[in-house]
Parts: sequence; C-alpha cells; structure tokens
Amino acid sequence: MPLGLPARPGPGTDARGPQSIRPLLIVLVLFVIVFGTIYGALLLAASQTRNGVRRAVQEHCGLSSTAVAGELSIDGGTAKVPYVDSTGAHTAIVHIGTRQTYFLATCGR
Repeated sequence: MPLGLPARPGPGTDARGPQSIRPLLIVLVLFVIVFGTIYGALLLAASQTRNGVRRAVQEHCGLSSTAVAGELSIDGGTAKVPYVDSTGAHTAIVHIGTRQTYFLATCGR
C-alpha cells in the first residue's frame, strides 16, 4: 500500500470505521413490540365487547348459547345481534355504554 493513501474499508466498515446493524435491529424490534401491543389490546377489547353484547342478549332475551350464532355488527355505540329462537330469526339491538355496560333496546320481536 503506498504511503499517504488510506486503507480501503473491508466488509462491515466504511470511512468512519466498523459499522453495526444492531441499532437498526433494536429500533425494528421495539416497533414490532409496540405495534403488537397496541393491536393486541384493540383486538382484545373488540372481542370482549362482542362477547359482552352476546351475553347480554342471551340473558335478557332468554336464549341459549347456540341461538346467537350470527355475526353481530357494531356501528358507533349500537350493536345489532342476529339470533334464532323457536319463532324464527330476529335481530336484537343493544346500546353499548362506557366501561363495558350493555343496554338491551329490543329483542327483535
């Protein structure tokens, strides 16, 4: 190597010296953990809300656990729950309050 010329950087190095990918991996892992925590909490809350609404309809309408088998829809603070009883298919309307409270508006009859 001639005098006065800097050495060429080798693999994993540049003009500043050795470089590491660790900081990027740490940021990526932290992002995945934070995103997963937030997304998981939202899924858990939605699941608990759906289960609570189904339970409220079963209790207040006097239904078995298999009667409420359809997919319920939640629009804002109101849920529509399809169910089937001995008289046919119906839709219950449930108002969703704060702190997981559910108020049955109608059993759909």
